[in-house]
Amino acid sequence: MDHCKAVEDVDRISALPDDLLHLILGRLGFAPAVTKTAVLSRRWRHVWPHARRLRFKDDDKFLKRKRDFAGFVDWVLSHRGDGDMESLKILFKEKGRASPEKINEWLRYAARRVVGSVKIDVGPKLKEPDHDVAVELPIHGGRATSISLSLSNHRLRLPSATSATYEALTKLTLDSLWFTDDGMSTLLGDFVMSCCPRLRRLEISRARGLTRLVLRTDVLQELDISSAHDLQTLDVTAPNLRLIALAFSAVPLLLGDISMDKVMIRIVAPRLEEFHRNVFPYRPPVLDIRGLESVRRLKYIYLDTHGKYHSTSDLWLLQNCPAAQHVHVNLHHSSTSFAADELVDLTAPEGNAPLFANVRSMSIIICGVPRHHLVASISSLLMRCPHLTSITIKGTYFPQDQRGFKCACEALLTDRCTVVHGKLALESLQEVKIIGFGGTAEEMQLVSFLFGSSNSLERANIQLRVNTKVEAGVNIFHQLTRMKIPPCADQERWSFQKTEREKVHLDVRLDTVIDRERHSLIIS
Repeated sequence: MDHCKAVEDVDRISALPDDLLHLILGRLGFAPAVTKTAVLSRRWRHVWPHARRLRFKDDDKFLKRKRDFAGFVDWVLSHRGDGDMESLKILFKEKGRASPEKINEWLRYAARRVVGSVKIDVGPKLKEPDHDVAVELPIHGGRATSISLSLSNHRLRLPSATSATYEALTKLTLDSLWFTDDGMSTLLGDFVMSCCPRLRRLEISRARGLTRLVLRTDVLQELDISSAHDLQTLDVTAPNLRLIALAFSAVPLLLGDISMDKVMIRIVAPRLEEFHRNVFPYRPPVLDIRGLESVRRLKYIYLDTHGKYHSTSDLWLLQNCPAAQHVHVNLHHSSTSFAADELVDLTAPEGNAPLFANVRSMSIIICGVPRHHLVASISSLLMRCPHLTSITIKGTYFPQDQRGFKCACEALLTDRCTVVHGKLALESLQEVKIIGFGGTAEEMQLVSFLFGSSNSLERANIQLRVNTKVEAGVNIFHQLTRMKIPPCADQERWSFQKTEREKVHLDVRLDTVIDRERHSLIIS
């Protein structure tokens, strides 16, 4: 007894106030770890049921010993007290381990207890989900500010727009699901407009059954829609919308379920600041967007490039966002047939080709271009952005000999001169970064071209391909040291070092810093 008393005397953690103990449990979060605190002392047995943050994940070692993961979740929730929760996360790694009925139970529990975020992810998409029973959002959403559901392709039924209330909800994420069309479910647009007066961010991904989304809202700030396979009408009026992200899936296009010509997108967003669009590798739908004049950032814009020729339809967004300063583009080479007026020569004299004078930083991902097209494709685009200060290029290892490569642009590219780059002057360019450098002749030409484009270059970073051998890295290093580099870089400071991991680091800077995770060449 004396020994037990001595132990209790030194158990200073258990003597802490309840508020501090709850804070400790909140930092733990992981449900098995929280429940295990019951073995610490009799007091802890009564503390853990009041944990305000719980995270369940079925791929953890502790839970792998439990056959019924859903049953463990139920047991923990049933032993909790009646206090509010800040966060509840239930995450499945294996598919098919949570039925719609069970998900509905957890949603009802969350509606009663959670005052912060709710996240339920029931695992990978099922090929044949149970569509007889739907996951149903409760009529009363409680006080949750964020709800994220990834439903493994189960059906989702939204509550009646006339009676449902989600007053506190500011973020809603719906993923991997079917919207019901049984006549009993509310349309998503009606639900958002009538039941979610504070919703600022709406995310929809991998959704089926959503053919029409109409939104009229003054509070929505971010809208992200990706792989909504059946969507044919998107009509949004949101005066405070700041970000729109649209990613169109190739699946329905390949299957012939839908044509981009039949997709109608109309958006009125006078305060729009950022726009993302991803439709690779198919023709984009017609966009009617009012508010592009205020856009400062463009991301995931696919440009169909053919040497110095670029698709006019893909350049449409750049031309209609005159204030855009930060642009992320993906360059690809499509074999689609083009009419003569659908390609524009970006090296043409000013007035015949668009000029993107306000662009300050550009990130370029190479998604695949034929041999001899790499430098011309990049340089022709950069020529239209004379005030660039920063350039990042990733994926330069894609260019390769494509025997038998046929393209509609071959009629324009009558000889190699049509793809050779012209003179580029980027007087404001300060930083260049190339990721995935393989040391091919074209890549070396690209580096030389960029170095020669500016006298103001302050920093260049070249990261080699992940699997580059040390010997190959040394060879690339020697090729680069023989290259004419900008006046700001002292060629005598080129150095080569081999890290402990046998990886290559090429460094040109006064204070050498070895990157032990990547191969890189730095000029600064």
